[in-house]
Amino acid sequence: MLRVRLAGIKVLMYAGILESEKRRKQKVEFDVEYTEPENGFVDYSEVCATVRETALSKKWGLLEELLRAIEGNIRRKHEGIGELRVTARKRMPCGMRGVSSAEVEIASKR
Repeated sequence: MLRVRLAGIKVLMYAGILESEKRRKQKVEFDVEYTEPENGFVDYSEVCATVRETALSKKWGLLEELLRAIEGNIRRKHEGIGELRVTARKRMPCGMRGVSSAEVEIASKR
């Protein structure tokens, strides 16, 4: 098995449940890590595109909801992926003084 890591996929998007988060776009950063068979091939530029397309498809309330959608879309489009881990990170989240980031992660195996 090969392990692939895509770090720091940056997207300017709507994400959050606070009124201030709903009104303005925020920078959300994604990391994706997955395994693929040594004799297989998953185009990581397509995985990155799947993350961006999903993130920009609507205004998201919870990062948890967004990550479930990203995980599902990656699984549907890229069948060669075994283990999958996706992380979303908001830098300096609204209304949270003294917190540099809020991070949510989803992990699954095929």
